[in-house]
Amino acid sequence: MLIARAVAWSARHPRRVLAAAALVAAAGLAAQQRLAREVIPDLADPQLAVVAEWMGHDASAVAEGVTAVVSQALRDVPGVAAVRGSSMADMAYLDVAFRSTGDLAPGRAAIVERAAALRPRLPAGARLRVGPVASSTSWVFQYVLVDPTHGQPARAMRRLQEDVVRPALAAVPGVAEVASVGGATREVLVEALAEPMRARGVAFSDLAAAL
Repeated sequence: MLIARAVAWSARHPRRVLAAAALVAAAGLAAQQRLAREVIPDLADPQLAVVAEWMGHDASAVAEGVTAVVSQALRDVPGVAAVRGSSMADMAYLDVAFRSTGDLAPGRAAIVERAAALRPRLPAGARLRVGPVASSTSWVFQYVLVDPTHGQPARAMRRLQEDVVRPALAAVPGVAEVASVGGATREVLVEALAEPMRARGVAFSDLAAAL
């Protein structure tokens, strides 16, 4: 009944309805322009990422030799609610979820200690990296390096990013990480010959670790 009356009143006073809608839209636009920052709700659990690399091995070997070992060692870290690991060829990715945001900083310190203690138990050539304390949305600011003259190749722009821009931004207090995407990087191709390696008793993981 109330909705019917509101619709009937609006039909009898269209100009007032349009004026009210315009006023509300103008007030919303003015409020948006006064906002100091964009607000993105973070609904995910407080968590840290742990990345393990073991180059030259398939997903099943990574799961058994790396993911299972690291997951078991991190489950009893104070404040940890769950450890979720996924394995793939050459690497494993683990999400360590905490009960509250207050557990993140001490929890990361404990995980770094556990990672150092785990190295003798991990396969040779396996490497662990503990991510920074950050929101699950993480991506706060994005920028693009552009050469207006189009005279610089993509490799030069990437070197500018890595040698100048990235270190300067990483030194800003509160910045957890500056991730580079795109551009061209210099690569070196190493051809691994099975027979000479087998004759010298060298595994592919030894070669990857040396590189």
